Amino acid sequence: VVSAVTAGTLVAVFDSYHPPGDIVDLVSDGRYLDVLMSVVFLITGAVGIVCGLHCIFVFSLITMYARTALGMDRDDALEEFFGNTGLQRYHGFKTFVGSLYALMGELVVVITSKISSNSAVHLVALAATARLMHYVYVDTQTIMEKA
Repeated sequence: VVSAVTAGTLVAVFDSYHPPGDIVDLVSDGRYLDVLMSVVFLITGAVGIVCGLHCIFVFSLITMYARTALGMDRDDALEEFFGNTGLQRYHGFKTFVGSLYALMGELVVVITSKISSNSAVHLVALAATARLMHYVYVDTQTIMEKA
């Protein structure tokens, strides 16, 4: 459920962002920070959506199979299935975490783009928002390492 909400949020945020202009025009106008922000947004958005979909597919299939096996009183098959799909579940977890990090990247761009059109203010807002997201990243990594 959480991965579906995350993927939906990624799509909604991706859809809501309006770049400050065409990338070619931004480059020719020397607005390199806007170019960087647009490229980061597009990459994190695309990667996040794909990661979110992968996670949804993996855990939906695993959940359906597990419920079917339990409903048919096939605990032995379920145990074998879980043993054979450990790598896929690990990849699903990693892509779930990746989708959350991509959402953080998208939010940094969206938040800072709404602060000001002044490049200096924009850069300060970008640095402050990125620093806050860094704390989230560090705490998340610490939790996963201790699990």
